[in-house]
Amino acid sequence: MASASSAAHVVAAPGSAGSGARIFLRFAVVTIALTYFLISVGAIVRVSGAGMGCPDWPKCFGLLIPPMSVGELPPLGTYDYPPGWKVETFDPVMTWIEFINRLIGVLVGFAITATLVTALAVQRRAAVVGPTFVAFVGVLYAGWLGARVVAHELAPWIVTVHLLSAILVVSALVVAAVNAAVPVAASQPLTATQRSSSWLALGVGLVTLVQGSVGTQVRGTLEDIARAHPDWERTRWLDALGTLDFLHTSLALVVVALVVGLAVRFGGSPDLRPAAARFARGAAALVVAQAVTGVVLHAAGLPRSMQVLHLLFGALVLGALTAAGMLARRS
Repeated sequence: MASASSAAHVVAAPGSAGSGARIFLRFAVVTIALTYFLISVGAIVRVSGAGMGCPDWPKCFGLLIPPMSVGELPPLGTYDYPPGWKVETFDPVMTWIEFINRLIGVLVGFAITATLVTALAVQRRAAVVGPTFVAFVGVLYAGWLGARVVAHELAPWIVTVHLLSAILVVSALVVAAVNAAVPVAASQPLTATQRSSSWLALGVGLVTLVQGSVGTQVRGTLEDIARAHPDWERTRWLDALGTLDFLHTSLALVVVALVVGLAVRFGGSPDLRPAAARFARGAAALVVAQAVTGVVLHAAGLPRSMQVLHLLFGALVLGALTAAGMLARRS
């Protein structure tokens, strides 16, 4: 992952972190990478239609280990099947895709817990422990929200909130990692360029987050259109989006311009750390890659692999912008 590898580069910067910080950073970088992996798997779940592969939570068809065949399903009367559910719709592949997604979510939860314990043991600084604790609370909330997603049968608004909770977890971990790697020097006040660049990165990140939220609504609306018109060509689904598709595309162009502009500003400023410029350039490369996948999605009828990459690139852009904004405040 781009953000995780860049974070590792910051860790290696000479004199930037003590032994306690390096121990914490190893945990933080691994956890950030695992969280991005979880976001990718979550995207696979959604584009494959496996979101309701397990119609209950935390069990799956009332079982600790999901069924592998129709014969392993619980008998009628012993399990409360969803209204209208038919045994013909059971697909063990979809069930296990969703179940594996849940297992990875549990793994991420343990990783964040370990990262928090490490922060308390070897750092004990509010600037590190605070955001790590936010990530810990965020992953608990995301787990609870996962159950609500199933209960609401993948309603687009709650799927959007679920994704945003994962973005919050990653962002908090990135903040903690930067604070551990490059502590703020209180004796060195920020220059006007550092202060404005940091706020600019935050603003661009917020616009990018809004764009991503609109994107999840686009995906949810496409699912509704697909259910209502399964006989339509995929390109026709896009045409049916109307104003929502126009808004999504327009915001995407704005985001590309803002992120690329931010990278140019960061790269041309001698007041900013080289690591800040690297993260800004990484965000620019990722947002361009995301835009390319968006074009492919429109032109090729929404291929699933491109949908997963499109979402992952967007999540990585936000992580890189967070790191760039934090590093802009370091002398």
